[in-house]
Amino acid sequence: MIYMFRTLSICLLAVVSLSTLAESQRLRIVTEHWPPYNYLDTDGTLRGEATDNVRRILAQANLDANIELLSWSKALDLANHRPNTLIFSILRSEERENSFDWYCPLSDPIEVALYKLRKRDDIRLTDLNDAKKYTIGVLRNDYAQQFLKSKGFDDGTNLQVSTSDTANLRLLIQGRIDLVIQVKAAIHYRMKQLGAPIEEVEIALPAIDGKSLETCLALSKGSDKAIKVALDRAIEALTP
Repeated sequence: MIYMFRTLSICLLAVVSLSTLAESQRLRIVTEHWPPYNYLDTDGTLRGEATDNVRRILAQANLDANIELLSWSKALDLANHRPNTLIFSILRSEERENSFDWYCPLSDPIEVALYKLRKRDDIRLTDLNDAKKYTIGVLRNDYAQQFLKSKGFDDGTNLQVSTSDTANLRLLIQGRIDLVIQVKAAIHYRMKQLGAPIEEVEIALPAIDGKSLETCLALSKGSDKAIKVALDRAIEALTP
């Protein structure tokens, strides 16, 4: 009886170990709600230019996995710590360069800009340092938050950290923060969602980092070589 119990225990442990191993090896694809590049439509379908391009790459690579819609903070955490994780649309930067294998671009280059309410004539920015006098709405663990903190901005002082770009826009419209970080296509989409005319806002400082950035698909480090090889071949086949 004792022998049978031990045998059963070893078998169960083996099943659990194999299950855990299978989970860690399973390909996961994560993204956030960032219209118009990747977003959940009203019919519950994940759409967007970047989403379409990712699906095209996956089909060419013969990789099959559902795309999971998460908060940006959760998606980035998975991609940073879990092998066999693909994330999009992630902005390629010097700080992130060595953290992933990159597949770019998924859309046209974008500029990350500071926006203000048009009626706020008191806000005049000639450079990024001028913005330190104001409260800026940023997304948690987003490129903009990381970049601004590297330039001397602080959470809770001049950065209002949120998990939602839409929430930050609401705060801007209500006059509870002074500036938001957005890209042109995204702010047009979100203002329309909020039922607010785009004319209410304007660029206070274009390209906060002084350059355009690529939106990309990125593969976590430590991933199976077969996944990387399949993606590399797919990109080569799809490139004109």
